Amino acid sequence: MGTRVTPWYDSISRYTLADLYRKNWAVVSGGFLGGDIYSLSRFHQLYHQMVVDLINRKYVDDDQTILVLLIQQHPSLFNVIHGDWFDAFYLFP
Repeated sequence: MGTRVTPWYDSISRYTLADLYRKNWAVVSGGFLGGDIYSLSRFHQLYHQMVVDLINRKYVDDDQTILVLLIQQHPSLFNVIHGDWFDAFYLFP
């Protein structure tokens, strides 16, 4: 699965929930996600579990926080492509 992230030198693994929660800082943007049916199904399952877990822990935030945490916990599921907002149109014709 691919998504937009901060520059390559800004490691996704360095961010914690405390760094991201209720901050106006997007490490990743979910504007473009893709993959095969297995990967998308697995992503949906993990994303849902993460939302429920964070709500149970009294955390309600945006999708970017959840994406960062999922990328950290399941790196083999993601192929992180560094780029800007509209680069997906050029990188994936």
